[in-house]
Amino acid sequence: AFLNNNVKDVGHVEEATDLRVLIASKTPDEITSIVRTVVIQEVAQVLLIKIDRIEANSSLHDYGLDSLMAVDLAHRLEQSFGVQLPVMMLNESPTAVSVASCIIDKLSENTLNDVGNQTEALAQDMVRQHGEEMTASDIHNILERDQDVAMIDGSQTT
Repeated sequence: AFLNNNVKDVGHVEEATDLRVLIASKTPDEITSIVRTVVIQEVAQVLLIKIDRIEANSSLHDYGLDSLMAVDLAHRLEQSFGVQLPVMMLNESPTAVSVASCIIDKLSENTLNDVGNQTEALAQDMVRQHGEEMTASDIHNILERDQDVAMIDGSQTT
């Protein structure tokens, strides 16, 4: 179950796209830092406290995060990053570090899904152009090779 199945606010979709573009060329450490910073900023806004009071490894419940605030925070983070977060994520003594880690995992999943969708579209184009010359086995082998390459490329960037 996810908190927000469809991101509908155009401004937030643009914000999510901007954040994805921002982190696309960053190292894993830089991505972690950016995501944690945004998480801490959102936590501070939801809790109405100063950013410098939030310790990345402290439970957000220690700052007064209740279930209603957790839903608001999750909704803000989903819109900021364009990902769907598990409902229970903020009920299990979350920290800015654990929330950021979950978001990074979701961003990585989305990147791999995007690569998979692009690969499938490429395969469909190949079939349309060369369908009579290619067997189902040929197409399957091409898709497997491309997925292997995508996973290797993905593991180097995450």
